[in-house]
Amino acid sequence: MTSNTTTFGLNSPTALPFSSRLAYGFATLGTGSFLVVPQLFLLFFMTDQLGISPFWASLTLLAPKLWEFLTDPYIGLRSDQLKSRWGRRHPFMLFGGVLLSVGIAMVFNVPTLDTPQARWLYVTSMFVLATTGYALFIVPYTALLGEITTDAHERTRVVALRMGFLSLSLLVAAVVWPEVLKSLGAGLSAYAVVGWGVGVLCLIAILVTVAGTRNIPIANAGTAEEAPLLSQLRTVASNKAFVMLATAYGLQMLAQSANSAMLAYAGKYLSPLGANFLPLYFGATTLVSILAMIGWSFAATRFSKRFCFIAGSAIGSVGYVLSTIGLTGSVTTLVAGAVLCGIGFSAGQVFGFSLLPDILDQHRRRNFSSHDGAFTGVWVGLEKLGLALGATVAGLVIGWFGFIASTGETVAQPAAALGAMTWLFGYVPAVLMIVAMLPLTSSAFRELERPGS
Repeated sequence: MTSNTTTFGLNSPTALPFSSRLAYGFATLGTGSFLVVPQLFLLFFMTDQLGISPFWASLTLLAPKLWEFLTDPYIGLRSDQLKSRWGRRHPFMLFGGVLLSVGIAMVFNVPTLDTPQARWLYVTSMFVLATTGYALFIVPYTALLGEITTDAHERTRVVALRMGFLSLSLLVAAVVWPEVLKSLGAGLSAYAVVGWGVGVLCLIAILVTVAGTRNIPIANAGTAEEAPLLSQLRTVASNKAFVMLATAYGLQMLAQSANSAMLAYAGKYLSPLGANFLPLYFGATTLVSILAMIGWSFAATRFSKRFCFIAGSAIGSVGYVLSTIGLTGSVTTLVAGAVLCGIGFSAGQVFGFSLLPDILDQHRRRNFSSHDGAFTGVWVGLEKLGLALGATVAGLVIGWFGFIASTGETVAQPAAALGAMTWLFGYVPAVLMIVAMLPLTSSAFRELERPGS
């Protein structure tokens, strides 16, 4: 089928030293903020600080992700085939890290422009730059996990540590950045400081990972085929287990994105907690998710990862319902919902990212060839598309129901827009979490059902 291949060894299961697991996960300390800060603040920043309508602001969230959805598989293919003294993944990771760090800083540092349309064009362009850099980093980074160890238990440990860094990053996003905004007056200059802070954090974290993982021996790279992109995408689409896993994970990202996009609006327009709502709710969710990583790692040694993924989805769906009930009611109910959402979120992250390399390993054993970059390119593309679509739809819906944009002042919103915010905050994500359980019941996971596999 192909004339050019590069062959790598398929070695015995490989345990990694703690320093290597630490180095691999460290990048997430920065990339977590890159993902979460736009989710929490970008839509709100554009509609309530830049005077951009919800319709155009929603397009800003969606357009870069559609671009990446098309380019991610190509990046994966090229990283499969690259030959350099730095290996095939790390050159992409380094260049992408620099690009995304500069881009995200510029997104929130908006120059003086006369019209909302000009401000929209600037923010959108910078966000495209930042998300392109993220794609160049995250696709090879995700593929690297399946290559540095062949031990399924070790992958779960690596992913759990990585998710610990992600949770810490989310905690920073939930507590530190909102506090910075509040202390600096929550105006344009405050958002500019947050933009630079996120950019610097991303750059430092990614450089640590690139340097710390560069010399980890490759234990499981398989055979990299120089096949056409469309041929590799057909191979990806024919793997039923991957399609089912990606569908479930994408639906969870859609739910999480819709909820996150509404947090700033809920604090300003719905909750009696006001400015304290976002750090309380998101902080509780994140703190619990950090602790739940440990529990899920233990559960994976007793039950199959698929079972744990389904259980986490069910817990998360209940959490979203309770969160909605507590939004304008009991703080205790609100926090209980946040706790359950944190448990559900951590399950999706741990088992989504630890099942993925298991599926890729199974594919290599069956086909004696590697398409890791193509698989992870599609995976990352679907993840980002889910995150973008949730926030995009949320913006379009509140705009449809009459949300009024502003440039910093408080505007009385119509009842229909407030109702839409409430549903998008909790009930809609709860339904999406329930639907996400259905693909996980597929028989395609049967061979991956060994406890801890």
